[in-house]
Amino acid sequence: MDGGLCFLQLIDSISPLLGDEGSGWAIGHEVCVSVARAVDGLGPQTILVEMVQEFLNLENPQQLIPWTYKDLEWSRMAKIATLALRAHEKGDEVATGILERASTRLVEYAECVAKKMKWEDEFTLVLNGSLIT
Repeated sequence: MDGGLCFLQLIDSISPLLGDEGSGWAIGHEVCVSVARAVDGLGPQTILVEMVQEFLNLENPQQLIPWTYKDLEWSRMAKIATLALRAHEKGDEVATGILERASTRLVEYAECVAKKMKWEDEFTLVLNGSLIT
């Protein structure tokens, strides 16, 4: 493997329903769940409520439910992920938590690949994805 390329099946690419943690879809999904929990009083308040409402042009946060089920295309949820980045930059603790959990998952996947490939020395890690590239 020294200096060569290694082509791997992705560790976590089954689908958003069975993995894909750390992806744009997963982050967008967690943003929406956090918004619903904040609106219902089950979770902490977050600026993501207003940001999602504005981004999706919703009259009220409750319209997130029909928006979600109107079209189940994965990329729709992934587009919302960028709001977590913006809210984090504004100091929103909920958004920061979402991004920390996502980045932890990505590190776990990289470590898993390194372990499976028996890489003990330094190696080049190539990142890909809608939020990274």
